This record gives sequence, C-alpha cells and structure tokens, in this order.
Amino acid sequence: MRQIKYFIFSLLLLMGITIHPNAATTLSTSKSQVTKGSSFTVTVKASSVAAWNLHVSASGPVKGCSLNVADSTADAKNTTKTFSATCTSTATGTITIKLTGDTTNAAGSTSNISTSKTVKVVSKSSGGSSSSNSYSGNNSTSQNTNLSSENDLKNLTVSEGNLSPKFDADKTEYKVEVENEVESIKISATASDSNATVKGTGEKDLKEGKNSFGIVVVAENGRTKTYTVVVTRKAKDPVYVTVDDVEYLVITDFKDLEVPKNFKETTITIDDKEVKALYDDITKFTLVALQDENNNISWYICDVDTNTYTPFIEEQFTLARILILDMPSKIIPEGYKKYTQEINGNEYEVYKLNKNSDYALFYALNLDTGNKNLYMYDQEENTIQRYTSENSDRIQEKYDQLFYLTIGLCGLSAFLILLLFIVMINKGKKKHKKKEKTVIEKEVEK
Repeated sequence: MRQIKYFIFSLLLLMGITIHPNAATTLSTSKSQVTKGSSFTVTVKASSVAAWNLHVSASGPVKGCSLNVADSTADAKNTTKTFSATCTSTATGTITIKLTGDTTNAAGSTSNISTSKTVKVVSKSSGGSSSSNSYSGNNSTSQNTNLSSENDLKNLTVSEGNLSPKFDADKTEYKVEVENEVESIKISATASDSNATVKGTGEKDLKEGKNSFGIVVVAENGRTKTYTVVVTRKAKDPVYVTVDDVEYLVITDFKDLEVPKNFKETTITIDDKEVKALYDDITKFTLVALQDENNNISWYICDVDTNTYTPFIEEQFTLARILILDMPSKIIPEGYKKYTQEINGNEYEVYKLNKNSDYALFYALNLDTGNKNLYMYDQEENTIQRYTSENSDRIQEKYDQLFYLTIGLCGLSAFLILLLFIVMINKGKKKHKKKEKTVIEKEVEK
C-alpha cells in the first residue's frame, strides 16, 4: 500500500500537478462594543491568495472605516495579506461593517466574498464595556463555572524589534519600533492554559507609521482578553507638521487609504523635503495624509505657501459632495444669527432665523463643480439645497404683501373709527338742537 502511495505521488510530480490551497478571507474588529467618539480597527486577512479585489464599507454612526484594496498579478504565488482600517464612532447605535469582493488563488480559482460584522456604540455614561474582544477585569461571555476562565498569555514575541515594556502576562499594551526597511512582522503567542485559544497572531504587513494589532485570548469558558501590539515602522525620511499645537506625521503610503474622488497623486515640498500628496484640478486643493499619536489618519487641505492645514471632511448628500466653509459676513442674509449645528456627526457654525428652527444656512464648496454657494440644510430630512436670492426674494415679497395688507387694514380701521366718531358727534348735535327747540316751545306757551 505504501509503495502505491509513493507511486501516485511521484506520478503527480512528473505530471507537474500542483495542489493549491483554497483561499480564505476573514473580517474582524478589534472591538465589538465602543463608547461614542472612540476608535477601533477593522482587519481583513486574505490567506492563500494570488490576487484580490476587496472592499470594506461601513454604515451607521461612524466615520472613516472604508478600505479598497486590489491587486492582480499574472502567475502569482499564493500569499497571505492583511489589511486594516481605522473607524471612529460618532453617536450611539450599531455600526455595520461589510466586506465584499473576491479573491483568486494561484490555481485560478476565484472566491466571492460577502460578510459583515457589527460594533455596538454606547454612551460614555452608560458604563458599558468597551468591547467583548478587549480585556475587562470581570468580562465573561459564559457563566459555566465548570470551564476554565484562564485567558492570560504565557509568552508574546515579535520577529523584528523588541517589545516595550518586556512581556508580562498582566500587561496588555506593548510597543515595537522597526526600521523603514521592515515591511512585515511576525507575532507569536502562546496561551497559559492549553484549553484557551489565541487569535490575531501570524505575519503582519506594515505601513509607515503606527500599526495596531490585537492578540485575543479566549478562555475555555469564552472569557476574553486582548493584548495590543503597536508596531511603529519608521518613515524613510519622516516629515512632521504641527496643526493646532498637535504634531502629525505626514503619511506617504496611500495603499490602505481611501483616496477622495477626483484627486490624483502629486508631489509637494514640506520643510525642504518632497512628500507624496493629492491634487484636484476642480477645487485646486492639495491634500496630505496626517497621522496622529493614536494611529488615526485623516486628509488635510495643505496650503504650502502659508504652511497651514485644514481638515478635509467630505460630507456626502444625495446629489452633492460638499466641503463646508466659513461663512463670509457680507453674504449672511438679514435676520439670521449664528448657531452651532451637528451635521452627519460633525459640528459646524450655521445661521438660523431662530435657535429651534429645523432649517440652517451654511456656505460650502461643491467638490464636483468647484462652485461656492449658500446652502439650506433640512435637519429633519438631512437634505440640502442651494439657497439663492430667489429664496429671499420670495420671503421679501410675502413680507411686503403682509406689510401692505396690514397698512391697509390699519387705514380702514382708522377710517371706520373716524366715521363712527363723526356720526356720534352729529347725533349728539341733533339731540342738543331738539332739546333747545323743546325749551323754546315751552317758553312760548307760557
């Protein structure tokens, strides 16, 4: 029997048949529950793939959280790829993250991907746990006391750099710093309890700047604990800028970032160093990607001449992509006052006729046309429309009509009052004359 197996195996080798493993793609989140305003990481891991076209989108009270990665290489070998995106919650509720697309292995077999995860957002005052995937002293997903609740790590190592601080089962936050030449790192870990399972280890791709990875230990009874490893890959020639007294690293690797529509890659100079940026011919904006100390990356409008940076927050409505700007004082319609309004989770200065009005005016740039206009925002329906002089002319016309109608009614009322006064005077005079006549007649009779 053994000889037959060897014969079949040798025959396959001679025929050049290669057995390719099936591709497997997973979607995971660093937390399953967060508080309003906090961030979490979405990770996509594609195993045994040669080509991929994957898209991550999110719905609910969240900003960021989008990822589009694609690569197609002829005669490519199978590999494992890991991609991640940072998401920030904006309000309480439920965030749904969806992964779609397809992957292809070296044998040419294509797998369609469609899966999703949810993250619950609670208020800071609710006292809820930040995540069932993150460590909490008393977190537990099972009350079965017959199963072990041990969820510590026995060891944690990295293939490049050194853990800081040194590994301690009671410490869950670690940092690692590597040189720019290091493009990936292998994280290895073993649970203290042989019945516990460890998730999140293995080979990890690194982008420039901070890369956060969660190592989750699941006890036999389901109780979880997360160890976080933040790997900082040094920039080749790092450039830092300061915005509102906060220092940011200029990111030049855009492969994991969602590039705004109409923008194309370009090169600019900051502090005498060339960096990669984006430019849009319509708006004439130059964008740079800035990373803060918490590993959050955002697009900023860069004015190289004045060395200023303004957040680029793209608000998407049904038929328009706009950037809300400061309102020039000369175009503020008469009667409108300045208030603060939340729009799509972000706060802006708007103008209203009164504080409780559902309608607000703001000044914005249309990112598709390059035109700047006044817009009227409907808070109830979350819709906008251009506010032109036609709107104010109609309001003024109705006001004028009401004004003249009021003047007319007042004039008519005054006339009727005068007429009534005249009638009463005449009536009084007649009574007086009649009385005098009666007196005279009585004197004559005497």
